[in-house]
Amino acid sequence: MPQVIEPEQVAAVGHRLHFFGRPGGSDTVSWQYRNQVWFIERPDDGEESRPEAVVCEMCGKTLTYTVHSVEVTRKRIARMRLIGWLLMPVALIGLIGFFTVDQNSWVAIISSLVLFFGGFVGGWMLLKAAGAEVGVTGHGASYPGPTKHLVQLIPGE
Repeated sequence: MPQVIEPEQVAAVGHRLHFFGRPGGSDTVSWQYRNQVWFIERPDDGEESRPEAVVCEMCGKTLTYTVHSVEVTRKRIARMRLIGWLLMPVALIGLIGFFTVDQNSWVAIISSLVLFFGGFVGGWMLLKAAGAEVGVTGHGASYPGPTKHLVQLIPGE
Protein backbone atom coordinates (compact mmCIF):
# COMPACT_ATOMS: atom_id res chain seq x y z
CA MET A 1 0.00 0.00 0.00
CA PRO A 2 1.41 3.43 -0.88
CA GLN A 3 2.42 5.66 1.98
CA VAL A 4 0.64 8.92 2.67
CA ILE A 5 3.03 11.83 2.13
CA GLU A 6 2.10 14.98 4.07
CA PRO A 7 3.83 18.34 4.70
CA GLU A 8 4.42 17.48 8.37
CA GLN A 9 4.95 13.91 9.46
CA VAL A 10 6.38 11.83 12.25
CA ALA A 11 9.05 9.35 11.22
CA ALA A 12 11.16 6.76 12.97
CA VAL A 13 14.89 6.76 12.36
CA GLY A 14 16.01 3.23 13.13
CA HIS A 15 19.52 1.97 13.91
CA ARG A 16 20.13 -1.66 12.87
CA LEU A 17 21.15 -3.62 15.96
CA HIS A 18 23.12 -6.47 14.39
CA PHE A 19 25.29 -7.13 11.36
CA PHE A 20 23.80 -10.42 10.17
CA GLY A 21 20.11 -11.09 9.59
CA ARG A 22 18.43 -13.42 12.06
CA PRO A 23 16.49 -16.44 10.79
CA GLY A 24 12.85 -15.45 10.56
CA GLY A 25 11.27 -18.51 9.00
CA SER A 26 11.68 -20.59 5.90
CA ASP A 27 14.42 -18.98 3.77
CA THR A 28 13.95 -15.54 5.34
CA VAL A 29 15.91 -13.30 7.66
CA SER A 30 14.78 -10.43 9.85
CA TRP A 31 16.50 -7.29 11.03
CA GLN A 32 15.93 -5.50 14.32
CA TYR A 33 16.11 -1.72 14.60
CA ARG A 34 16.03 0.57 17.61
CA ASN A 35 13.97 3.60 16.63
CA GLN A 36 13.94 7.24 17.63
CA VAL A 37 11.25 9.76 16.69
CA TRP A 38 11.96 12.41 14.06
CA PHE A 39 9.49 15.16 13.16
CA ILE A 40 9.72 15.87 9.43
CA GLU A 41 8.70 19.29 8.20
CA ARG A 42 8.79 19.24 4.42
CA PRO A 43 9.56 22.27 2.24
CA ASP A 44 6.58 23.88 0.54
CA ASP A 45 5.80 22.72 -3.00
CA GLY A 46 8.05 24.56 -5.44
CA GLU A 47 10.81 25.10 -2.87
CA GLU A 48 14.16 23.33 -3.08
CA SER A 49 14.70 20.15 -1.12
CA ARG A 50 16.64 20.85 2.04
CA PRO A 51 19.14 18.94 4.15
CA GLU A 52 18.29 18.06 7.74
CA ALA A 53 20.59 16.48 10.30
CA VAL A 54 19.58 13.87 12.85
CA VAL A 55 21.93 12.47 15.51
CA CYS A 56 21.50 8.72 15.96
CA GLU A 57 20.94 8.00 19.65
CA MET A 58 22.57 4.56 19.34
CA CYS A 59 25.87 5.30 17.58
CA GLY A 60 26.08 9.10 17.93
CA LYS A 61 26.59 9.53 14.17
CA THR A 62 25.18 12.67 12.56
CA LEU A 63 22.93 11.58 9.70
CA THR A 64 22.28 14.20 7.05
CA TYR A 65 19.13 13.50 5.06
CA THR A 66 17.62 15.45 2.18
CA VAL A 67 13.92 16.14 2.79
CA HIS A 68 11.82 16.58 -0.35
CA SER A 69 8.52 18.44 -0.69
CA VAL A 70 5.24 16.57 -1.13
CA GLU A 71 5.15 17.46 -4.84
CA VAL A 72 8.73 16.29 -5.49
CA THR A 73 8.12 13.08 -3.54
CA ARG A 74 5.01 12.27 -5.55
CA LYS A 75 6.90 12.94 -8.79
CA ARG A 76 9.74 10.66 -7.65
CA ILE A 77 7.25 7.89 -6.88
CA ALA A 78 5.45 8.35 -10.22
CA ARG A 79 8.77 8.30 -12.12
CA MET A 80 9.93 5.11 -10.39
CA ARG A 81 6.59 3.41 -11.04
CA LEU A 82 6.56 4.47 -14.69
CA ILE A 83 10.07 3.18 -15.37
CA GLY A 84 9.40 0.02 -13.35
CA TRP A 85 6.27 -0.80 -15.35
CA LEU A 86 8.00 0.07 -18.64
CA LEU A 87 10.73 -2.46 -17.84
CA MET A 88 8.22 -5.31 -17.52
CA PRO A 89 7.51 -5.48 -21.30
CA VAL A 90 11.29 -5.53 -21.81
CA ALA A 91 11.36 -8.68 -19.67
CA LEU A 92 8.51 -10.13 -21.72
CA ILE A 93 10.37 -9.38 -24.97
CA GLY A 94 13.42 -11.14 -23.54
CA LEU A 95 11.34 -14.17 -22.54
CA ILE A 96 9.65 -14.39 -25.94
CA GLY A 97 13.01 -13.88 -27.64
CA PHE A 98 14.57 -16.71 -25.65
CA PHE A 99 12.06 -19.21 -27.02
CA THR A 100 11.95 -17.86 -30.58
CA VAL A 101 15.60 -17.09 -31.44
CA ASP A 102 17.91 -19.49 -33.20
CA GLN A 103 19.07 -21.82 -30.41
CA ASN A 104 22.50 -22.11 -32.07
CA SER A 105 23.16 -18.38 -31.68
CA TRP A 106 24.74 -17.75 -28.28
CA VAL A 107 24.58 -13.99 -28.80
CA ALA A 108 20.80 -14.10 -29.29
CA ILE A 109 20.28 -16.42 -26.32
CA ILE A 110 22.41 -14.30 -23.98
CA SER A 111 20.80 -11.08 -25.24
CA SER A 112 17.35 -12.53 -24.57
CA LEU A 113 18.33 -13.61 -21.05
CA VAL A 114 19.86 -10.20 -20.29
CA LEU A 115 16.67 -8.47 -21.46
CA PHE A 116 14.51 -10.82 -19.40
CA PHE A 117 16.45 -10.67 -16.13
CA GLY A 118 17.41 -7.00 -16.50
CA GLY A 119 13.84 -5.96 -17.25
CA PHE A 120 12.27 -8.09 -14.55
CA VAL A 121 14.75 -7.42 -11.75
CA GLY A 122 15.11 -3.72 -12.61
CA GLY A 123 11.35 -3.23 -12.82
CA TRP A 124 10.71 -5.17 -9.63
CA MET A 125 13.34 -3.20 -7.68
CA LEU A 126 12.00 0.15 -8.92
CA LEU A 127 8.41 -0.79 -8.05
CA LYS A 128 9.54 -1.97 -4.61
CA ALA A 129 11.50 1.25 -4.06
CA ALA A 130 8.49 3.34 -5.14
CA GLY A 131 6.35 1.62 -2.52
CA ALA A 132 8.90 2.35 0.20
CA GLU A 133 9.60 5.96 -0.84
CA VAL A 134 9.12 8.41 2.05
CA GLY A 135 10.52 11.57 0.46
CA VAL A 136 13.71 11.46 2.50
CA THR A 137 17.02 10.48 0.89
CA GLY A 138 20.50 9.89 2.21
CA HIS A 139 22.24 7.19 4.28
CA GLY A 140 20.31 4.48 2.44
CA ALA A 141 16.91 5.87 3.45
CA SER A 142 15.24 4.86 0.19
CA TYR A 143 17.08 1.60 -0.48
CA PRO A 144 14.75 -1.41 -0.59
CA GLY A 145 16.92 -3.47 1.74
CA PRO A 146 18.45 -3.63 5.22
CA THR A 147 20.35 -0.38 5.70
CA LYS A 148 22.31 0.65 8.80
CA HIS A 149 19.94 3.57 9.42
CA LEU A 150 16.34 3.25 8.25
CA VAL A 151 13.72 6.01 7.93
CA GLN A 152 10.09 4.92 8.17
CA LEU A 153 6.97 7.06 8.37
CA ILE A 154 4.72 6.48 11.36
CA PRO A 155 1.16 6.43 9.99
CA GLY A 156 -1.56 8.46 11.67
CA GLU A 157 0.70 10.52 13.91
